[in-house]
Amino acid sequence: MNVTAFLRQTATAKKKATIYIRVRDNDTKTDIKAATELSINPAYWDADRQGYKSRVTMVRDEERRILNLSLIHISETTRP
Repeated sequence: MNVTAFLRQTATAKKKATIYIRVRDNDTKTDIKAATELSINPAYWDADRQGYKSRVTMVRDEERRILNLSLIHISETTRP
């Protein structure tokens, strides 16, 4: 089972974009996408880390930490 976080490509850099979660399981051929309540400015999103970029200075450290930990929690609780 593979769990990834992503932003839709229609998001603009001027407003916050909703973070989506995608769950894929090749054994059962399941592919589910769902919106979360989390949002981020697309200019600060790092697709490789699936969270804030490491060198974003415009965001408080606490806000960055909470979002990144929330995404980790979602991905860990989604896995069996």
